[in-house]
Amino acid sequence: MKKTLLYIALAVASAAGFASCDDDFERPPITRPGDAEQIEANITLLELKEAFYNASASNYATEIGTNADGEHYIVRGHIVSNDESGNVYKSLVIEDGTSGMAFSVNISKLYQYYKFGQEVAVDVTGLYIGAYGNNMQIGAAPTTNDYPSRIEEEDFKAVAIVQSDPEPDKVVPYEVTLDELSTLKQNPSELLAWQNRFIVLKDMRFEKPGQPFGESGSTVNRTLIAPDGKTIIMRNSGYSTWWAQLQPAGTGSVKAVLSFFSRDWQLMLNSPADLDGFTDAEPEKPIVGGDGTQASPYTVAQLLSQGAPSVAEPDKWVKGVIVGFIPDKSLSEAVFSASGAVATNIVLGATAETASASDVLPVQLPAGVIRSALNLSDNPSLLGKEVLLKGSVEKYFGACGLKSVSAAIVDGKEIGSAGGDTPAPPTGTVVFTETFASGQGSFTIDNIKLPSELTYVWNYDSRYSCMKASAFLNNTNYDADARLVSPEIDLSGYTSASASFEQALNFFSSTDQAKKEALFEVSTDGGSTWTPVAIPNYPDSMSWTFVSTGAIDLSAYAGKKIKVAFHYIGTAAKSGTWELNKLNVYGTK
Repeated sequence: MKKTLLYIALAVASAAGFASCDDDFERPPITRPGDAEQIEANITLLELKEAFYNASASNYATEIGTNADGEHYIVRGHIVSNDESGNVYKSLVIEDGTSGMAFSVNISKLYQYYKFGQEVAVDVTGLYIGAYGNNMQIGAAPTTNDYPSRIEEEDFKAVAIVQSDPEPDKVVPYEVTLDELSTLKQNPSELLAWQNRFIVLKDMRFEKPGQPFGESGSTVNRTLIAPDGKTIIMRNSGYSTWWAQLQPAGTGSVKAVLSFFSRDWQLMLNSPADLDGFTDAEPEKPIVGGDGTQASPYTVAQLLSQGAPSVAEPDKWVKGVIVGFIPDKSLSEAVFSASGAVATNIVLGATAETASASDVLPVQLPAGVIRSALNLSDNPSLLGKEVLLKGSVEKYFGACGLKSVSAAIVDGKEIGSAGGDTPAPPTGTVVFTETFASGQGSFTIDNIKLPSELTYVWNYDSRYSCMKASAFLNNTNYDADARLVSPEIDLSGYTSASASFEQALNFFSSTDQAKKEALFEVSTDGGSTWTPVAIPNYPDSMSWTFVSTGAIDLSAYAGKKIKVAFHYIGTAAKSGTWELNKLNVYGTK
């Protein structure tokens, strides 16, 4: 006779109510092998993932209904990760032999209720399955974001019923190599199967032994290296109980949950106890650096140890050695030569011998004399030269970097000046802002022409924290037309107005063509008609480097209520990619 999970939960909870309470918190009901209330799964985790997987979106959420027989979907697995050490927050991961699944749950100290190695059965009908950054998870209905939110405590305890005492010996990690993982992520079914599995990687070493696992109060990336040189990121929380412990030396085995974000794998460590075979490391020597002035500039090592600041630090001086450039979109692809260099960026190292992407500071070269004087494409002799740069210390290529460079000193020669060759910034009071750091915000999308082969033109790119437009899919360009439209912006009472944003352009046939296909527009009638507005500064060439537009003149719209739009046009001949962030609209009274 079949019983619903909720019925069983209530029955067991009622029976438990007659027992004395020795703990100062209420545990969820527990059944054990042989009990009549044992709950069996009717679908595997992999089958559930495949049934609800959305390959066209990195963030999404779908309510789980019933199966073809009208029954609730029930999954069952061993708990392989909880929040006991504090490295994960309000998350529980279970695994059933076919795959693993993360549950987002609004319960503090989950480990007191759901312990590592226990089996748990979960009635997932009525919950939401989806993904954040392409990593599938189960939670509640989305609230402010487009991925599952946290399940409330009462709701989760009603549907997640523990089926055994802790059985840690039954949690056996899957042995795999980074080379195999690189292949597995190319296959959608294998990608889903391996997400959130408990794995073991052997013969690994930490890139920086002696460095603490984390930093107090923040989450950081630490790098592990395989014998063949391939790397994987380990995500460590500054709220874990072991963040201040030192990463070990030597080589050994690493057992961890295999997570995924955007386009690549990452590890979530339960505890340093899951590291085996390593040796103790000496603490790192203190990093010497300056205060960011010209007389006492920041050093590369200093900035890399601190990580990207949460708020940009403008007008700071940084000293380092030019060691290469980044040809495409990923810092990990840094090239340590001048051959084939792009004009839009360089990377700095602590010494001329720097040859690891994890040891460089990426530098954006703005259009003008700074780019002309410092890019390696036109100035290959600068490779290996020490340089002093003035710019804004902020996140660039996903790491600590330097942008908006306005001055440089190399070989004793001064180039540019503070605020010299970058586009003129807008002035006035910020009336409206949208960074697109966590999604499309209050903007809406108007698909004027959407080919049947495409599911979207505009989409949020979570890895690079920007909105992105493209009409290119599966090696094919499509005719497409779409606007990303702001809410109403009230410029009443202002006598002048302006705007600015940062943009990156790539794969357009030319910059001149991009000016016709990546437009900034304004409407004064709620979006019925649109007028293009001139963008004073476009990127000089096609690349993934974000460049400020400078001050866009909106004085003609001062005193009015407007909407602004980013108008993307793709063609079957050539469809470019447009990325943008950090929009601000200013007003002056």
